[in-house]
Amino acid sequence: LSFLDPTVTMPEIEETTETAAETAELAKANAELEAKRTGAWKTEEGLKKVAEFIREHIKNRNGILNENRCDYFKGDRLTRVLLPEVLAEGEKKKIKKRPKVLESIVDAKEANLVAQALLQSQEFYIKVHVVKDPANKQPQKEVRMMKQQTWDEAGYYVWVWDGNPFWTNVFQITMLVVFVLVACFPIWPDFMKLGLW
Repeated sequence: LSFLDPTVTMPEIEETTETAAETAELAKANAELEAKRTGAWKTEEGLKKVAEFIREHIKNRNGILNENRCDYFKGDRLTRVLLPEVLAEGEKKKIKKRPKVLESIVDAKEANLVAQALLQSQEFYIKVHVVKDPANKQPQKEVRMMKQQTWDEAGYYVWVWDGNPFWTNVFQITMLVVFVLVACFPIWPDFMKLGLW
Protein backbone atom coordinates (compact mmCIF):
# COMPACT_ATOMS: atom_id res chain seq x y z
CA LEU A 1 0.00 0.00 0.00
CA SER A 2 3.00 2.31 0.09
CA PHE A 3 2.65 2.89 -3.67
CA LEU A 4 -0.64 4.69 -2.96
CA ASP A 5 1.04 7.13 -0.57
CA PRO A 6 1.36 10.50 -2.41
CA THR A 7 4.37 11.65 -0.33
CA VAL A 8 6.56 8.90 -1.75
CA THR A 9 6.41 10.19 -5.35
CA MET A 10 6.65 13.94 -4.59
CA PRO A 11 10.42 14.15 -3.92
CA GLU A 12 11.09 12.34 -7.20
CA ILE A 13 9.02 14.92 -9.11
CA GLU A 14 10.80 17.81 -7.35
CA GLU A 15 14.19 16.32 -8.21
CA THR A 16 13.30 16.05 -11.89
CA THR A 17 12.12 19.67 -12.01
CA GLU A 18 15.34 20.78 -10.28
CA THR A 19 17.45 18.85 -12.77
CA ALA A 20 15.45 20.32 -15.63
CA ALA A 21 16.15 23.82 -14.26
CA GLU A 22 19.83 22.96 -13.78
CA THR A 23 19.98 21.56 -17.32
CA ALA A 24 18.42 24.76 -18.68
CA GLU A 25 20.96 26.89 -16.76
CA LEU A 26 23.80 24.71 -18.03
CA ALA A 27 22.55 25.01 -21.61
CA LYS A 28 22.30 28.80 -21.21
CA ALA A 29 25.86 28.97 -19.81
CA ASN A 30 27.14 26.83 -22.71
CA ALA A 31 25.39 29.10 -25.22
CA GLU A 32 27.05 32.16 -23.62
CA LEU A 33 30.47 30.46 -23.84
CA GLU A 34 29.93 29.60 -27.49
CA ALA A 35 28.93 33.22 -28.20
CA LYS A 36 32.23 34.40 -26.66
CA ARG A 37 34.23 31.93 -28.78
CA THR A 38 34.92 34.33 -31.67
CA GLY A 39 38.42 33.16 -32.57
CA ALA A 40 39.81 36.72 -32.40
CA TRP A 41 43.21 35.27 -31.47
CA LYS A 42 43.61 33.56 -34.87
CA THR A 43 45.03 36.63 -36.60
CA GLU A 44 48.76 37.39 -36.60
CA GLU A 45 48.18 40.52 -34.49
CA GLY A 46 45.94 38.53 -32.12
CA LEU A 47 48.62 35.88 -31.62
CA LYS A 48 51.18 38.60 -30.90
CA LYS A 49 48.92 40.16 -28.22
CA VAL A 50 48.29 36.75 -26.66
CA ALA A 51 52.05 36.04 -26.61
CA GLU A 52 52.74 39.43 -24.94
CA PHE A 53 50.17 38.66 -22.24
CA ILE A 54 51.61 35.19 -21.64
CA ARG A 55 55.21 36.47 -21.55
CA GLU A 56 54.28 39.02 -18.86
CA HIS A 57 52.18 36.72 -16.67
CA ILE A 58 53.69 33.24 -16.88
CA LYS A 59 56.17 31.97 -14.31
CA ASN A 60 59.44 31.31 -16.15
CA ARG A 61 62.46 29.30 -15.05
CA ASN A 62 66.04 29.97 -16.08
CA GLY A 63 67.91 27.48 -18.19
CA ILE A 64 70.82 27.15 -20.58
CA LEU A 65 70.20 26.43 -24.28
CA ASN A 66 73.24 26.19 -26.57
CA GLU A 67 75.39 27.85 -23.88
CA ASN A 68 73.06 30.86 -23.72
CA ARG A 69 70.76 31.81 -20.88
CA CYS A 70 67.07 31.29 -21.66
CA ASP A 71 63.65 31.34 -20.00
CA TYR A 72 61.54 28.21 -20.16
CA PHE A 73 58.12 27.19 -18.84
CA LYS A 74 55.87 24.15 -18.60
CA GLY A 75 52.91 23.77 -20.95
CA ASP A 76 50.20 23.48 -18.30
CA ARG A 77 51.21 26.87 -16.88
CA LEU A 78 50.55 28.43 -20.28
CA THR A 79 47.01 27.04 -20.44
CA ARG A 80 46.33 28.26 -16.89
CA VAL A 81 47.46 31.78 -17.84
CA LEU A 82 45.18 31.78 -20.88
CA LEU A 83 42.06 30.67 -19.02
CA PRO A 84 39.96 33.29 -17.20
CA GLU A 85 40.25 33.27 -13.42
CA VAL A 86 37.24 31.90 -11.59
CA LEU A 87 36.75 33.17 -8.04
CA ALA A 88 34.52 31.57 -5.44
CA GLU A 89 31.73 33.69 -4.04
CA GLY A 90 32.95 36.04 -1.32
CA GLU A 91 36.60 35.59 -2.32
CA LYS A 92 38.44 38.81 -3.06
CA LYS A 93 41.49 38.72 -5.27
CA LYS A 94 42.96 41.18 -7.70
CA ILE A 95 42.22 39.86 -11.18
CA LYS A 96 44.82 40.64 -13.82
CA LYS A 97 43.60 42.76 -16.69
CA ARG A 98 43.15 40.64 -19.80
CA PRO A 99 43.26 41.96 -23.37
CA LYS A 100 40.08 41.77 -25.46
CA VAL A 101 41.67 39.07 -27.62
CA LEU A 102 41.72 36.69 -24.64
CA GLU A 103 37.96 37.02 -24.09
CA SER A 104 37.44 34.49 -26.90
CA ILE A 105 39.47 31.86 -25.02
CA VAL A 106 36.84 30.34 -22.74
CA ASP A 107 37.95 26.78 -21.99
CA ALA A 108 40.97 24.48 -21.87
CA LYS A 109 40.28 23.14 -25.37
CA GLU A 110 40.49 26.64 -26.85
CA ALA A 111 43.58 27.42 -24.74
CA ASN A 112 45.31 24.33 -26.13
CA LEU A 113 44.44 25.42 -29.68
CA VAL A 114 46.01 28.83 -29.00
CA ALA A 115 49.14 27.23 -27.53
CA GLN A 116 49.42 24.92 -30.53
CA ALA A 117 49.07 27.85 -32.97
CA LEU A 118 51.78 29.79 -31.13
CA LEU A 119 54.11 26.78 -31.26
CA GLN A 120 53.46 26.11 -34.96
CA SER A 121 54.40 29.69 -35.88
CA GLN A 122 57.79 29.13 -34.14
CA GLU A 123 58.12 32.87 -33.59
CA PHE A 124 57.35 32.79 -29.88
CA TYR A 125 58.58 29.56 -28.27
CA ILE A 126 59.94 26.12 -29.13
CA LYS A 127 59.64 22.74 -27.42
CA VAL A 128 62.66 21.56 -25.45
CA HIS A 129 63.76 18.71 -23.21
CA VAL A 130 64.98 19.67 -19.73
CA VAL A 131 68.05 17.69 -18.68
CA LYS A 132 67.63 16.81 -15.01
CA ASP A 133 70.99 15.90 -13.54
CA PRO A 134 70.84 15.24 -9.76
CA ALA A 135 74.63 15.73 -9.48
CA ASN A 136 74.36 19.23 -10.95
CA LYS A 137 73.41 21.69 -8.17
CA GLN A 138 73.23 24.75 -10.43
CA PRO A 139 69.96 26.68 -10.36
CA GLN A 140 69.94 26.84 -14.18
CA LYS A 141 69.22 23.54 -15.88
CA GLU A 142 70.39 22.58 -19.33
CA VAL A 143 67.67 22.41 -21.97
CA ARG A 144 67.93 20.83 -25.41
CA MET A 145 65.78 21.53 -28.44
CA MET A 146 63.57 18.65 -29.58
CA LYS A 147 63.14 17.61 -33.20
CA GLN A 148 59.42 16.93 -32.81
CA GLN A 149 57.70 20.30 -32.26
CA THR A 150 54.23 19.24 -31.08
CA TRP A 151 52.14 20.80 -28.30
CA ASP A 152 51.88 18.87 -25.05
CA GLU A 153 50.78 20.29 -21.69
CA ALA A 154 53.41 18.20 -19.91
CA GLY A 155 56.20 19.47 -22.18
CA TYR A 156 58.68 22.30 -21.63
CA TYR A 157 59.06 25.31 -23.93
CA VAL A 158 61.74 28.00 -24.36
CA TRP A 159 60.92 31.58 -25.30
CA VAL A 160 62.60 32.66 -28.53
CA TRP A 161 60.67 35.96 -28.57
CA ASP A 162 61.48 38.76 -26.14
CA GLY A 163 58.21 40.64 -26.40
CA ASN A 164 57.68 44.27 -27.24
CA PRO A 165 61.12 45.98 -27.34
CA PHE A 166 59.75 49.53 -26.90
CA TRP A 167 60.67 50.02 -23.22
CA THR A 168 64.01 48.30 -23.69
CA ASN A 169 64.85 50.72 -26.48
CA VAL A 170 63.71 53.74 -24.41
CA PHE A 171 65.90 52.61 -21.50
CA GLN A 172 68.93 52.10 -23.76
CA ILE A 173 68.57 55.54 -25.37
CA THR A 174 68.17 57.18 -21.95
CA MET A 175 71.32 55.48 -20.65
CA LEU A 176 73.26 56.59 -23.75
CA VAL A 177 72.15 60.24 -23.32
CA VAL A 178 73.06 60.21 -19.60
CA PHE A 179 76.48 58.70 -20.37
CA VAL A 180 77.22 61.33 -23.03
CA LEU A 181 76.14 64.17 -20.70
CA VAL A 182 78.35 62.91 -17.85
CA ALA A 183 81.31 62.36 -20.21
CA CYS A 184 80.98 65.93 -21.51
CA PHE A 185 80.96 67.46 -18.00
CA PRO A 186 84.41 69.15 -18.42
CA ILE A 187 83.19 71.19 -21.41
CA TRP A 188 79.90 72.27 -19.80
CA PRO A 189 79.47 76.03 -19.44
CA ASP A 190 80.14 77.40 -15.94
CA PHE A 191 76.50 78.24 -15.21
CA MET A 192 75.50 74.58 -15.88
CA LYS A 193 78.28 73.34 -13.59
CA LEU A 194 77.13 75.73 -10.84
CA GLY A 195 73.51 74.64 -11.38
CA LEU A 196 74.52 71.03 -10.86
CA TRP A 197 76.31 71.85 -7.59
